[in-house]
Order: sequence, then C-alpha cells, then structure tokens
Amino acid sequence: MTPKTLPRFSILKAIQVVGDAWSLKILVRIFHGCRRFAELQTSLQISKSALTSRLDQMIGHGLLRRAPIEGTKRFEFRLDEAGLDLWEVLLAISEWELKWFPEHSTARPQLFHHDCGEVVRPILTCNACMTDLTPFNTLAKPGPGAGFEQWAPPQSRRRGNAALRSGDGSGEESHTLLIFGDRWTPAILATCFRGMTRFNAIESYLKIPPAVLAGRLNDLETLGVLRRRPVEDGESQEEFRLTRKGLEIFPYIAMLAKWGDKWMTDHHGAPLTFHHSVCNCQYTPLFRCSCCNMPLRRTRVELLFDEGQPTPLP
Repeated sequence: MTPKTLPRFSILKAIQVVGDAWSLKILVRIFHGCRRFAELQTSLQISKSALTSRLDQMIGHGLLRRAPIEGTKRFEFRLDEAGLDLWEVLLAISEWELKWFPEHSTARPQLFHHDCGEVVRPILTCNACMTDLTPFNTLAKPGPGAGFEQWAPPQSRRRGNAALRSGDGSGEESHTLLIFGDRWTPAILATCFRGMTRFNAIESYLKIPPAVLAGRLNDLETLGVLRRRPVEDGESQEEFRLTRKGLEIFPYIAMLAKWGDKWMTDHHGAPLTFHHSVCNCQYTPLFRCSCCNMPLRRTRVELLFDEGQPTPLP
C-alpha cells in the first residue's frame, strides 16, 4: 500500500503488532502457559502456516523468543521484554469482557494479588496522585515526538476469518476479536476518545479508506460500543459517540498507548503526553489493586483458573 502522511500515533504502530485476531489469541495462550508449537496449534485450531507466520512476526518485533527445551532438540516460545509488558493490555481486555459478558466469567481466570492475598480487580490509576483515571478527567497534548511521518496504513482484512470462526464460538469471543483483534478498530476508538467523532474527521486523521471506516463504524454500532446521532450545524452530518460500553474500553486504549510509547516510538519520543485534571500532572497509567490500593506488578500477581491451580504471569 502506498505510504501516506499521518500524525505520529503510538496506537497505530502498536496495533500493527498486536492488532490481529490470531496474534491476540496466541499471546493470551502463551501468557496462560501454553508455549510449545504443537500445544498452540491444537488449542487454537490454527493452521501450521498461520501459526508459523504469526510467531515469526512476534519474534521479529521482540515480543517472543525461541527457548531450547532442556534435554531435547526442540524449543518453545517465551515472552521477551516487549511481550511481557503487554500484560496490562491483556488485563484491560479481560476486565472489559468480565464487565460486559459476566455469563462467561467462570471460563476466565481470576487475578490473585500476593501483596494482599486477595482475588482482586485492576483499577486504572494515575501514577502521580494514585487516583482513578477516566476519559473525563484526562487530556492528551502534543508530546516531544509530535509531528508527521510517512507510513503505510494496514491493509483491509476481511473480518470473517479463521481466527473469528475458531474457538468456543461464543458471542463474547467474537465481539472481543472484532474490537481488539483488528488493525483499524482500536485506532478508530482512540480517535473517538480524543474527541474526533465525525466520519470525515476520523477519515482525515487516520487516512482510512472510507469503505473500511464505514464497515468498522457499523460493527461498533451493532456491538453497542458507539451510537450514531445526527448533527445539524449548517450541513447535515452524523457523529459517533461512545456509549457506556465503549467508554469502558478506555483502560485498554490507555495501556495500549503506554506500550506503544515505550516499544514503538523512535528517537523523537512519545507523540502525545497525557495529563490528569485531578492533580494537573502528566501521568503514566498503571493498575492498582481494588483491595489494598497498591500498584499491581506483573511479578506479584497470578492467574487462578477453575481447577484452582495458580499460574504466575511470565
């Protein structure tokens, strides 16, 4: 695809790495302890070529590394530093699923916090004042890396792909992949969070093909994440507003931007800085514990599955 001039936008770069349905499903499995090729292929019902391609891409981006299996000539796939740092992004997705698909909560691992010894929920928090972050008390401003760059937008992908058809077939999984396992939708949602809610504004900012944008907006409206409403201000237009269900995707957007700023920016620095109106400080988001209010650290939490065996995060 011909490169276009776009604003530097960490989320756009991040979703080129993790905004793919198969890649998302593979990462979740590896975080849950499934690290061998055959185990991944069987559990995901994915073709050998598709799995090989995704694993190679994630190794190339520094998310995974091949680690020899002791006593054999084979190897397994371990998370590298950039991959480990995605734990907050995946946790945000899990929390959104738990909120909006509670009927499937028994199939999802719970989060155990060693510091307080409780099963907990993560709360999106400002690192400066340790109070809640919401879409209504935060503001993005141009950062040191603000500007424009030549960049090839992602190719349009048909959504009815094998990754959406595989798995347990639940509506929850399909909805999750339609939103988070796509290379356009998170960028569209992030743009809406920044206040660009009209079709022309989103199209112009992201340089997204109109037909692709129309399709994604229709999907998000059907899923109850956006609602369409007419606007009359000299010319008839429509805007797309985040619903409550859409607003609660904010922790995912915040953590994806944090990951992109750390792992996908160049020497220019972060293109956006984020500010908290409660404390008037520039912030980096973190998750704090719903029980003890202490920051959640990857090495101090474990996943609890139905069978009761705790699984430490890698």
